[in-house]
Amino acid sequence: MEVELCLLELLRGGAFTVQPVGVHGEVLPSHQLHRSSGGQQQAGAARARQEALLLLPLLRRIPGVPLGSLAGGKTVTRQSLRVTMPAANCSDTTAADLWCRAAAQLLQYLLLNREALQLQQRWVLELGCGLGAPSCLCFLLGAARVCATDHDAAALSLARCNLSLSSVLNPPIGPDAASAGAADRLASAAVRALGEIRCRQYPQKKQLCVSELLDALLGNPRTSVGPLEWTDNEAAVLQQVRAAAGETPIPQAGLESRFNLILAADVLFSDKAAKALASTIKTLARTALECDTLGDFTDSPAFLCLISHEVRHAVYMHQKVMKEEADSALRSFIREFTPLGDSHGSLAQRYASKPLRPGDDSLIQTAEAAALRPDGTPQNLSSGLYVHLMEGSAPSLTEGNLPQHKKHCLSEGSVCIIAVGPNPDVLQMLPATSSFPS
Repeated sequence: MEVELCLLELLRGGAFTVQPVGVHGEVLPSHQLHRSSGGQQQAGAARARQEALLLLPLLRRIPGVPLGSLAGGKTVTRQSLRVTMPAANCSDTTAADLWCRAAAQLLQYLLLNREALQLQQRWVLELGCGLGAPSCLCFLLGAARVCATDHDAAALSLARCNLSLSSVLNPPIGPDAASAGAADRLASAAVRALGEIRCRQYPQKKQLCVSELLDALLGNPRTSVGPLEWTDNEAAVLQQVRAAAGETPIPQAGLESRFNLILAADVLFSDKAAKALASTIKTLARTALECDTLGDFTDSPAFLCLISHEVRHAVYMHQKVMKEEADSALRSFIREFTPLGDSHGSLAQRYASKPLRPGDDSLIQTAEAAALRPDGTPQNLSSGLYVHLMEGSAPSLTEGNLPQHKKHCLSEGSVCIIAVGPNPDVLQMLPATSSFPS
């Protein structure tokens, strides 16, 4: 598999581009301008540059190139800077790509609310990190510690490279990202850094391999990367987190209990994965809360988990792709926790009780209802964690044009942020996803 160097440019209001970087350090035309579906089209590249919030260098799988193929043929013609990855390390293509809408929503939320989230006092653990963009941003914003985890070997290699690139290049954030020529300067610096590695350590090679970059790029004591399989086995979760975080020379005892900000983007693809993810989060929360109770880290912020998610109704069932009335994985995840409630019913409450199929057999509906309280939460809930659902970018159909029964509840294509924590008041006070500075 080949990967290419690119720049992720996050723009104010939720739009973003992913721009390949050429072999000579030039920024090539973007694959696509992505927008929050409810937003306005950006008026040209000059205006977009003025509204840039973040520039982030990333190595990612070249879009459109099948797994195990090289990009030298007719499929990809642009001359982006490419790095190879052994096919043995590539189990699939999803983890080595950037799932842009959900990732951009999380990046934007972290960037604009870093003070409210007390990010510089956080130990950040990213689950299902893929390329590790949120981890890179948290590192750049000064998080005390950042650990990126995934089950995929290719994703872990790329995340480790991307964290090292962020450490070496210190990409611009805020006004610096919007300054004239910022993207060109960053692209040139990235190509120069990779070129120096090739010339200094592998002069006989025309193209670097990811493993060679990993050997040459220096890590940072505040960052680490490691494998993590989601499971309801608490001991297995803690052992994996301890190993992933223990890459750097910090005492091992209690390391797993320090992580108080859990992040993920676009990781809810099945009911099974949603429940395994929820179990993993419960383990991490319980461990962090036990340390708080013992007074080990009294000055650290309270435990918080933030997951950005794009709502999908399509499911693969009986060897067919079918549409349901709700996102089953999202609903399953919410039901693992206590939704924040109010007199009108919160968004999380409404989604927890949203039917998947209007023609469901009455016995199935009765069984589901028996397992839930009237507010849609499980009867046997004991985790002590609450869930708060915040809608970010809306689907292209405006709320005024939505059918009445779909108003005030996430529609397909919406991007939301799911917040999980032990204190409902803290969750309620989180900044809204639509709160952007003027």
